[in-house]
Amino acid sequence: MKIRELLQTEIWSKRTTRTILVWSGCVFGSLLVAAGVAMYWLTPGERAMGTIALTQIDALDKLDPESEEFAAEGKTAHELVEGATRAAFTIRDRNVVQALSGYLLIVEMRRDEAKVRREFEDFKKRYPGKFHPDPEGDRGSDEFSVETRQFLSTRLHEVLDYKVLHF
Repeated sequence: MKIRELLQTEIWSKRTTRTILVWSGCVFGSLLVAAGVAMYWLTPGERAMGTIALTQIDALDKLDPESEEFAAEGKTAHELVEGATRAAFTIRDRNVVQALSGYLLIVEMRRDEAKVRREFEDFKKRYPGKFHPDPEGDRGSDEFSVETRQFLSTRLHEVLDYKVLHF
């Protein structure tokens, strides 16, 4: 075969190039959409672990912060939140784990607040003339804590029960 005949044979055409580009674009676009959906999807494992941890934290929130049962239930709640952390895979899973951790932290802060109040009351009894009664004292702090706990609990229940799509 002569070189002239070889050069006249069309090996690669514009149509072939166009076909390859269209198919490559479709495959790349599909992968991009799948990756985007996967990154913001709440996985079933996280949903199950998050629901169990949330139920435990809600039960802990109803207990008296100074009881021994509170400490035991708190330890269980920590283990469940750690399990939810291990089950987290997507960005949305991690957001739920962060919210669960924050909710647990706020609920456990009640125990520390009760301890500080008890110590402060003992201190006021030892030194009665040093302090003036403040009826408004910690009311604002308590209301904020209650509202924050209620908001986090409600929002986590909505997310884990398919009522809202984003956190």
